[in-house]
Formats: sequence, structure tokens, C-alpha cells
Amino acid sequence: MTDSVQTELPYGAHRPSRVVEALRALGSRVPNNAVGLRLASLLRRICFAAGASPYDVEVFPSIHARLRPATNRTEKRVFLAPHLWDAEERRLLEAAVLAGDPEAEATFVDVGANVGFYGLALAAAARRAGRRLRVIAIEPDPTNRARLAVNVAASGLDVTIDPSAVGREPGEAFLVEHARNRGEVRLVSDARGRGAAVEVLPLPTILARHGVVAVDAMKIDVEGMDFEALAGLFEQAPGALLPRALVVEVGRTAAEAEPLLKLLAAHGYRIAARTRLNVVAARPVEMFEATPKLNGRAPGAGA
Repeated sequence: MTDSVQTELPYGAHRPSRVVEALRALGSRVPNNAVGLRLASLLRRICFAAGASPYDVEVFPSIHARLRPATNRTEKRVFLAPHLWDAEERRLLEAAVLAGDPEAEATFVDVGANVGFYGLALAAAARRAGRRLRVIAIEPDPTNRARLAVNVAASGLDVTIDPSAVGREPGEAFLVEHARNRGEVRLVSDARGRGAAVEVLPLPTILARHGVVAVDAMKIDVEGMDFEALAGLFEQAPGALLPRALVVEVGRTAAEAEPLLKLLAAHGYRIAARTRLNVVAARPVEMFEATPKLNGRAPGAGA
């Protein structure tokens, strides 16, 4: 794992109060519907009335995290009723990584990993099923990446963390922070002195660096650069490297979604589900090239 960090206090130093834990337990039982979403929102407001961070909690079975919900919308949603968070997307990705040979190692690639909850949730599912899952978490923002590393360490996982930004072509860009939500850090070509410079690489280059030759599932959420990231993958990767299941943010409106939906269809993907912001797409097994898969790594590649 790259970019390991030292926390200011060891995990467990920021345990919630008994009242907050009781409210979180109540939140774990709300239904996955509109009523449940409203109840979860109310319970969060009660929890955060006296402050919203940090909290050291179990977010999924055997998966632990240090959450700062005041500064990251995803951390806020996962803090209470995490079963409601991107439930359909996670369900379909889980099916993808658990399908196939039970003795083989599956591979999940999280592009724009934020603080890591997609990979952590899938790792929890793989643990429950007794399966091996390799997670590649790509996150260029150093603050999010440090939080991700803390969560990985607290959960006792071995996750590969890559600091690159993802684009269609190699180059340099700048990260610009959002005032209230670390999940909306954006990549721009000219930050006018407001952002930190980061290396931009196409997805196939990053995956080759880590010896990945086959991908079972992938999530892409890179705040407006999703089309460029996906186009670079399709243009430069062999067919065997294209994920069997793919979650990508396409936006709220038909006009926003249309270019990405056309790109997915042009490369053989079928839409399995559509949520408020995302689509889950799947590619038929028969479209994949017959490329050997040795634990998700190229023959001879290191960890």
C-alpha cells in the first residue's frame, strides 16, 4: 500500500458516545425507501447537533473508519444507515466481484476513490463470502487519500492506493477543493494559483503499473472528468482489461448522461441499473478476449 499515514491519535480514540451509537443502531434498521431516507437524515441531524467529527466507527461488518462527516458528504451518509448509501450500485458490483471461480482473486478498481468506501464495502462482502479481492484505489487528493489510508489500516486490509489523477492523455492538472464537500474536489487545467498540481495518467497506464490484466468491477467518479477517463480506457486498453461491471457517474439530466451512455453502448455495455447520478453497466462475458488471469495480475508482475 502506498501513501501510508500516521494519525494524530490511534484509531479508537474518537469513539462515539453511547447515545450516538444507539442512534446509529436505530439507523441500521430503517427501510431502504423514501421514508427510511428521511428517518436516516433526521437521526444524523440529532447525532451531529453537538458536532460532526471525527468519529471512529464500524461502517460495514469488520470494516472500520475514522469519519469526518462535517467535511465530506459521503462520510456523512456512511456514518448512519450505510446500507442506504449507493445500495443498488454496491449490490451489482458485489455480484460482479463474487461471480466466477471461487478460488481466483477478483479485482475491483475504484477511480476517484474519495475515502475508500466502495472498496471497503466490497472487501467486507468478499470477507463474508470467503473470497479474495484485490482493490486498487485511485485518489489524487492528498487529504482524501490520507483518510482512505487510515480507513484501510483500521480495517486490516491490503489495498493498493495510487495518487494519480485519471484522464484521457498523460499530463498535469490541478486540484481545486470544494468549500464544504471533499467529495467534490475537481480537476482543472488551470487553477490560477488555487490548486495543487497532480500527475494525470490514462487508466491503462495506471493499471499496467500495478500489473492488472483483468478487472471484474470498476467505479468511476471523477467530478466532471468521467467521460475523459472512460474514453481513455476504451481507446487504449485491450478488451480483456475492460471491466465486466462498471459504475460511472453520468449526471442528473439526460443531456449530461447522453455522451457517456453512447460511449458505453458503443463498447458493448448494457445498462443494468440507473440511479439518481449513476449508471451500472455490464458487458457480456462472450465479448471478452481470452486472456490468462493470474490473480488479477500480469504473469510475473509483483504486488
